[in-house]
Amino acid sequence: MPHSLLFCGARGIGKATFAYRLVRFVLSGGQGETSMFGPTDLSVDADSSVVRHIENGSHGDFMVLEPDDSTVTPTIKIDAVRKIQHFVSLTPSENPWRVVLIDSVDEMNANAANALLKVLEEPPSHCMMILICHNVGNLLPTLRSRCRRFDFSAPTYPNFLSILSHTSIELDEEQSRALFALSHGSIGSALSLHQHHAFDLYATMLGLLENFPTLNYQAIGQFSQKIAGAKSHAQWDVWKIIWEHGLMRLSLYQAGCLEPATAQEADIFPKLASHFSAEQLQALLAKSHELHHQSETLHLDRKQAIQILLQMAA
Repeated sequence: MPHSLLFCGARGIGKATFAYRLVRFVLSGGQGETSMFGPTDLSVDADSSVVRHIENGSHGDFMVLEPDDSTVTPTIKIDAVRKIQHFVSLTPSENPWRVVLIDSVDEMNANAANALLKVLEEPPSHCMMILICHNVGNLLPTLRSRCRRFDFSAPTYPNFLSILSHTSIELDEEQSRALFALSHGSIGSALSLHQHHAFDLYATMLGLLENFPTLNYQAIGQFSQKIAGAKSHAQWDVWKIIWEHGLMRLSLYQAGCLEPATAQEADIFPKLASHFSAEQLQALLAKSHELHHQSETLHLDRKQAIQILLQMAA
């Protein structure tokens, strides 16, 4: 096995789930069905002590590094990476291997990334590093070059439906297609979006544009107040997703690369696509990123940010 594995792909498509499956397999001694080319699966007895210790966070040869979510912007700092340097220098206590899982390297600041690079440059023997990455384009090239990269793709729509069938979620065809579209096929994102009623919010947002280019400013004010006035930040996070993904879907529709997922999209997208140029849509998306960032870092009024973007759409 390579000493450093880089699992790349969109957030919520199962990279960490697979990583934990691999960790359980490695720390259980790699015992399973094999062929002349090695293991044919990563099955491990779910009742084994190794699995229980990993789930409890008490396995002596396994370390997980996650961002500190007590801050406004969850970040992995250099002090946390220094703990890795100490951990990998120790002799394995329960298994020939030691495993470190970083979920995810996207949350590392510059100092932490440089400290991790030093660990990867001189990897200890029998030590495996698994790096989860949601946006590989933002990762230091020097980090990428020291890892064996594996790209994870989102499931197809039929597979997406198959996975959903194992959950308690019940959706009709249009809702399923809308959820698949808004989540880009990421099952983790889909479950979160469904929990926070993203389909209803998306339908309401599109409804605000149904008489485009005429806008109902009273309805926009009520909608923005609902999002910005919520005690939980979840509604705001869902708004960012449905707005920005909606713009990206409109851009793809305009380019002839996408079919509408809902009846609302089929009604509204042609109007918007004929009104905006591709450059204008890209500028609106860039402005969206800017306003959303300012709302979170400079405390710009979120209600105002939503109203500005909806009004720019006209």
